[in-house]
Amino acid sequence: MNSFVLVPILISALGASALLCAWGVVRLVTQKQFKRSQEATISVLFVAISALLVVDTAQATDLLSTQAKVTINLCCLVLFSIGILFSLKSIDISYESHPFWRAFRTWVLITVGASAIAWSYHRVQVRTAALIFTGLNSEMPGEVALDEYSEGITDNGTIIPLYRLELTEEVFHEFVINSESNIRPFEHAGVLRADPDETANCHGWVFTAGQFLLKGSDVERILQDHQYSVVTDPRSQDLVIYRNVTGSILHTALVQAVLPDGTVIVESKWGTLQRFLHLPEDQPYSTIFQFYRTERPDHWIHVQPQKTRNSNDSQSRKGLRSVADQPSNFARRLAPRS
Repeated sequence: MNSFVLVPILISALGASALLCAWGVVRLVTQKQFKRSQEATISVLFVAISALLVVDTAQATDLLSTQAKVTINLCCLVLFSIGILFSLKSIDISYESHPFWRAFRTWVLITVGASAIAWSYHRVQVRTAALIFTGLNSEMPGEVALDEYSEGITDNGTIIPLYRLELTEEVFHEFVINSESNIRPFEHAGVLRADPDETANCHGWVFTAGQFLLKGSDVERILQDHQYSVVTDPRSQDLVIYRNVTGSILHTALVQAVLPDGTVIVESKWGTLQRFLHLPEDQPYSTIFQFYRTERPDHWIHVQPQKTRNSNDSQSRKGLRSVADQPSNFARRLAPRS
């Protein structure tokens, strides 16, 4: 299961966890006995939430092989089925008459419910973050984390969060292989410029010289602060901004050439996958796009060490470079990074 499937399920688990916790509080406050059917429903909910969170956590870890993850999924399915049968058949209201068992069950519901709320919320945030950075029909591999050492700054002083991926080479390699089906419909319409690279997504390639991941919502702020304007006569080094039907930014590309017949050639990085030269319409993101131009000499934001970090920590991070200190020469961006 990928993030596109798990995000709505985890949101449901978050709501169910809140219900579980609330039920425990009601039991604690009212001190009344409930119907067998009500207790059975809560028990089924308890087992379902536990199984879902175990499956999601197992899928997210890089420490398990694909076979191990499948095995965990099957085990959780079996345990889930057994748990439902047990809940429906073995809940007997008679044991609720004993104060100890009633109190024990109540506090278990409250404790597990509260823990499930916290963990479900965390997993929703992680899974949602994985979707924010990709427009392809696949999830971002690994975990998207805020870079603790660097921050982006626009010309107006707006802070732009910078992100990075936490994953192993094996996980990224598997992700690239699984993503081939998304690239295949467009592979004959573009010219390959660079192999997959988890360091940056399309926005990060354009605005941070390929050093970081950026959110589409932050690209909107960059466009405003750097005084970009929409143009209808694209020329080399203009940007192409792709949006969905609600106006949210999905993808960023760079115009590399305009042929004598008016054909526009752009270059863009497809998520953390390959970088291609292609026509503006030949990409897997959106058919809604506009060309943008700025009077600035380049498109890069300023990258500086986090103010909350001391200078020694900031300089110790391998590969940290300031985009603002680099010459405004786009040929540098197209060259392999050291």
